[in-house]
Amino acid sequence: MNGKAMVVRGVGCMLLIAACGFAGGQVVVTTEASYEGQESFKVETPAATYYYHKEGAGFASIKDNDGVDWISYHPSGGSAGSYRGIPNLVWKSPDDDKRAFHPGHTGNWGSATTLESDEEDKATVKSVANVSGWTCTWDFYPDRAVFTLSKGAGHYWFLYEGTPNGGFDGGNNYLLRSDQSSRIPLSQEKGGDIQPMSGESHEWIFFGDKRVGRGLLLVQHHDDNNGDNYYGMENNMTVFGFGRPSGTSEVLTQVPATYTVALVEDSAFARVAEIAKEFVEGKPLATGRSRHGSTPGSGREPEILRNSQGDWVLRAPGVAGAVTCEVFTLDGRLVESRAVSADASIVLESSKHAGAVRFIRLSQRGKLIAMKVLAF
Repeated sequence: MNGKAMVVRGVGCMLLIAACGFAGGQVVVTTEASYEGQESFKVETPAATYYYHKEGAGFASIKDNDGVDWISYHPSGGSAGSYRGIPNLVWKSPDDDKRAFHPGHTGNWGSATTLESDEEDKATVKSVANVSGWTCTWDFYPDRAVFTLSKGAGHYWFLYEGTPNGGFDGGNNYLLRSDQSSRIPLSQEKGGDIQPMSGESHEWIFFGDKRVGRGLLLVQHHDDNNGDNYYGMENNMTVFGFGRPSGTSEVLTQVPATYTVALVEDSAFARVAEIAKEFVEGKPLATGRSRHGSTPGSGREPEILRNSQGDWVLRAPGVAGAVTCEVFTLDGRLVESRAVSADASIVLESSKHAGAVRFIRLSQRGKLIAMKVLAF
């Protein structure tokens, strides 16, 4: 249970119900999810599913619409698990007892995290480090997650330590930078301060895999003169840091500071650059990309129509693979569930739900496509 109240407007009335880990919006927060050894916020959006450790105050997982994990944190294993995460912000600055914002951390290295707001198309979590008091928020939108560091004393970096397209493959994985339009294989180290594109004042880096047309985009909303180094660790994970010129040197000091993390369904340099700029300007992605209201990967709205017999007919056009339809009562009880092949119609017979109001959830491999309130 989500433990929150949700107001749904529809079918000519207002209904107040208890939420059950789903909602009518495009940002859906489950507040009591356990993931890789720690209580977490699970945040589902059309672009990605995020698992954010509450005490660690970092992402243990960011999964794409195919269920592939681009971080793959585990509680043990070093570079094969426990080193991984985003943003892994504070390591030894100003001292070892004041680390902050890394999945799996607890105690002196842990944080207190709260859900500050949960709206239809935006949710915000806030984390405060237990010892140092470093403070950050993450704002989740349908197409991105935005980090804001609002309090901190000392040096930090902003890291991506993870698994592009679910693993580390130095030949197939690559990176792009705002100052580097050609693909650099992740088998090669790449250092130096990332430069903004001409006329812009933000820096970005993109991690992709030549076998898929998507990737993980990280944007630093300001320019600086600090080194931003990448290397592969033990053929297990990426080690990239804004403000990490080499080794374990943290050099960032700007507070406040803003960073955006997003899985995007493009990999061409020009389009990635455009997306990064849209994110800094606070714009949603252009129509036809994974965004609010559309079927993931298709850019098309789910079709929900009523036939002459009074039955509801649902389709999710353009989705590759089976689609699951779940029907809930207003108190969250599942009364019907079925899976159909791609582009097939789901017919919900009025005779089975005569006179009732139902919540209808469409999903694929656990990824939310749409949530509707229907009257029979």
